[in-house]
Amino acid sequence: MIDKLGIVSKRIEDERFIERVRILYYARIFILLMSVSVIIIPALRVKFTIYGVTPYIMFIIMIFYSTINYYIKSIKLLRVFTYLSLTFDNLVLMIVIVYTGGFQSPILTTQIVYLIFFTTLFPKPFHILPPLLMLPIIVRIDLILDQESPALESIFTIIWLSALNLIIIYFLVLLENKIHQNALKIYQYQTELKEKSILEEKNKIARDLHDGVGGALSSLIIQSEYILSLVSNDNSELLSELKELKYYAEESMDEIRRSLNVIKNNFDFEKAVNDFLSFFEERNRVKAESKSSNFGKIHLSHKDQLSLFRIFQEAMNNSLKHSGCNIIFYEINIENSKIKLEITDKGKGFNPDKNYIGHYGLKNLRERVNLLHGEIEIISVQNEGTTVKLSVPNINIEHGIEADWYFEGNVKI
Repeated sequence: MIDKLGIVSKRIEDERFIERVRILYYARIFILLMSVSVIIIPALRVKFTIYGVTPYIMFIIMIFYSTINYYIKSIKLLRVFTYLSLTFDNLVLMIVIVYTGGFQSPILTTQIVYLIFFTTLFPKPFHILPPLLMLPIIVRIDLILDQESPALESIFTIIWLSALNLIIIYFLVLLENKIHQNALKIYQYQTELKEKSILEEKNKIARDLHDGVGGALSSLIIQSEYILSLVSNDNSELLSELKELKYYAEESMDEIRRSLNVIKNNFDFEKAVNDFLSFFEERNRVKAESKSSNFGKIHLSHKDQLSLFRIFQEAMNNSLKHSGCNIIFYEINIENSKIKLEITDKGKGFNPDKNYIGHYGLKNLRERVNLLHGEIEIISVQNEGTTVKLSVPNINIEHGIEADWYFEGNVKI
């Protein structure tokens, strides 16, 4: 859950950053259009002492990189480009303020707008240095250029703007943290509700399986045992059919138990293998002999443990059906990074590259291994036997983070 929260937190932060970059684009365009009026209106051009082609060139450059900023797709590149372009905006603004009167400039208050841009997009102390440094730099330049302005008025302006900067930073950073925390709380709440709903549905399915299908199979097993007791040994064909019927009913009952264990999140691969082998030998009158088995720590989810067990079960059953031998060797090794299974028989053998019509065992085996991101190798020689080797990663495979609620438009921030 902690890992999921970290990933969701990052996705929320990235999505919110993208939305704010879009807003920044429109704000920039509006500011640039306002600056056009200063360039094209003669009275304002004289007031701000703007001459030559440099302002026009700067206007075109800023429109160009602002548009590029809007269309960048990579979040990492977007962050870097946005910060650099905002820093350049800030530099241009500072030059214009100094050029149009320093602390007497009519556009001095635009510094506050850029402080808001930096704080909402990059709310960390180091990142908001460019707009914060603008005021002391302008003061220093004013002193160097010996700008004529009343001392008291300049001091008041500096104090006033500095106080506004601090208030804005405090308010925006605090608001940013609260919004982020609330978004995570909403995600946690929705996740808990979803898990509770899933748990209730799982319990309902478990009850239905146990009471419905499980009860029917239990009755079938009991009735088949009773009928077997009534049939004479002379009727071998009927006895064989009844035993097979009982066998498949017991297999189905075992499968229901395993499914119920997965639903209740307590499926254990080692226990399932041991139970299967004891019944496998008893029912089929074959010997399942271990080369060497090491049941180390398994990291697979209960669902993936069941998939791994079914792979082992399928491989053992394939050897039983097609090898014609009465001893099957198996090896299970569970390591930190890999789980390795090997099933060997000294039976008839076959051509593993041939497509046997109506036989889906090998296809099912390969598909199950692929779902666990594993590898499988089947080695078989006619009249010498078959070996199935496979390995799967010993990791809890996640099938994506269920945080789509944030991107569906209901809780966007």
